[in-house]
Amino acid sequence: MGTRWRFEASGFARTAPTRYRGALAHITLTQQGTSSGDDGCNGIGGDARVADRHVTPQGATEAWITFGPLISTMMACIRRDAGAQFRQAFDGVRTVTVTGGTLRISGGPRGYRDVVAAPTVPSASSRSSLA
Repeated sequence: MGTRWRFEASGFARTAPTRYRGALAHITLTQQGTSSGDDGCNGIGGDARVADRHVTPQGATEAWITFGPLISTMMACIRRDAGAQFRQAFDGVRTVTVTGGTLRISGGPRGYRDVVAAPTVPSASSRSSLA
């Protein structure tokens, strides 16, 4: 918690991820149960309730996170769909796994949608990660 994660790629289970080529998008999850960040055009934020946090046999930290509806600023973006790919990753209940320096968000038990992120500079208020 408290690490700022940069969006890098998304895809579907059993396929290679598609590298994200939009503007810098990131999210920070807090221990207070909230999320905040930027979708590449607008500031975003919302609830992020963590449940069932545990370590997998492979040594990764895994948790279920329920994301509430995201709120967003309403800036006029150059691309109309800017940030949509990023925001879709944070809709409803997600499995979040941290392995080394990578955060993976999967959309459901079958993992059809993954978003892979990598840490950027931790926020000044907290230097610890989800792991």
